Amino acid sequence: MKKRSYSFLFFCLICFCCKSQTAGFGYYADLDSVKTSGFYNIKLTPELNAHLKTDYSDLRIVNDSGKWVPHILTDLSKNTSCEWLTQELEIIKKEDNPFSSKIIARNKWKAISALTISARNTDASRSFSLTGSDDLINWFVISDSIRLDLSAAVEEKYQRSLKIKIPICDYKYFGININNSGKAPIDIISIAGIVPCGQFFHDDPGNPDLDNPTCSIFQKDSGKISYIRITQPEAYHFNHISLKVGGVKYFGRNVDLYIPENNSGSFSNPGTLIQSIAISNNSLLRFNLPTTNAVVFYLLIHNEDNPSLKVDAVITSADADAMITYLEKDLHYRLIMENPAAVIPHYDLKGPDFKNADSSISLGLSKIIPFTKSILPEAKARESRWLIWIAIGAALLILLVFTYRILKEVNTRKSNDHL
Repeated sequence: MKKRSYSFLFFCLICFCCKSQTAGFGYYADLDSVKTSGFYNIKLTPELNAHLKTDYSDLRIVNDSGKWVPHILTDLSKNTSCEWLTQELEIIKKEDNPFSSKIIARNKWKAISALTISARNTDASRSFSLTGSDDLINWFVISDSIRLDLSAAVEEKYQRSLKIKIPICDYKYFGININNSGKAPIDIISIAGIVPCGQFFHDDPGNPDLDNPTCSIFQKDSGKISYIRITQPEAYHFNHISLKVGGVKYFGRNVDLYIPENNSGSFSNPGTLIQSIAISNNSLLRFNLPTTNAVVFYLLIHNEDNPSLKVDAVITSADADAMITYLEKDLHYRLIMENPAAVIPHYDLKGPDFKNADSSISLGLSKIIPFTKSILPEAKARESRWLIWIAIGAALLILLVFTYRILKEVNTRKSNDHL
């Protein structure tokens, strides 16, 4: 009899532990049916991300018993079949003087959508024109005014590299004519072409991103600064920002990005400075930043003595992430999310087979539903509430019985000790 009581208590504790693995989570979404056992990937859409912390520590897969199912996170963009190639162009002519620098580079590829210009460390800024030719005799303009602002370029060791977007073209030779305006020339080390693969042409040479729903924009121009407040519809994750600007054809400006605390801020107090970036009329106008889910953030454009830029659109996007997991055939699973107290789980399934995202199948999910919303008929809901109260009463009774037995045993031992 005593053994049966302990078994029953152990069963109750197991049920309580399963319940505790789902406690504290605010939302859930049912996964599609699992037709065959194997690895599956679930794409983390903007709608899911809006209910998750940026480190995904409050995301879980649970089975019908409420137990966690191990998973790992992966960047789907690293598995994309569309690759972008960077190929160095051969510099066949280079002439420098205080008035201009002329560079001719040979292109070995069919099409180029961007150039990467590398120079010895400098914070100089120049403008240049870009032309193309197939025979080194007849030259045709590609762009007649490109901003070469090396103060905002990526620095590595003793050189800086600046990526510049150009119209997609397939000239055999490219000519760069830099206007030095009587100043010392910039020491250009190398020029590389960025080549799109196949029919995929993204604004940024790299992996595809997950664009979030449209942001709302409010702009106020004051003095030499344009203040822009950007508001996302929800707390979507983003680590890339793309701008669409107008009002001025040729420009080169510095922009500061601020994120306020608790999504409360103003133009006079925009929050914490996250990043300072430089934009120009021929730059990609796309920037990377640490992952955030700020609903509201601010851009401050320093116009100096120039006409104000008009920000027409701001697009936030995030890397295309997914969770990979092994699911059993014909079992039911769901995602649970949004738990402020959750921490990153540590699973022991981290082998190479578990990370094989390429062979896994994508699995969809249902609408995201808050746990507070009842999806049961009213009669069943009332019945379940009575069952919960009965279970609570039974648990209390079991605890009282065992407490009484423990106290009785302690008193018996004390009496024996006195004897």
